[in-house]
Amino acid sequence: GQNSTSVGIVLHGNFEGPGYNKGTQEPTEAQLDSLEFLLDYLINFELADVGLTKNDVYGHCDFGKPACPGTIAYERLTKYKASIPGPIV
Repeated sequence: GQNSTSVGIVLHGNFEGPGYNKGTQEPTEAQLDSLEFLLDYLINFELADVGLTKNDVYGHCDFGKPACPGTIAYERLTKYKASIPGPIV
């Protein structure tokens, strides 16, 4: 029910999550770094006029898809949301 009011970001891979284990592949550090960079860009520049904040970032699992985005990516999202905003470099 969020597709008309949200932006979806996909990390390509086959990651494990609750109730879903299709192997041991994990998101790469480059993928996770790129995710944070993209989120910062969207929040601070592209969508700044709508007041998007880190608190508006969610994983697919927050909307009933328990295995998505996988435990590693979700842990990184949780840390990202808790981080103190800083200057964009």
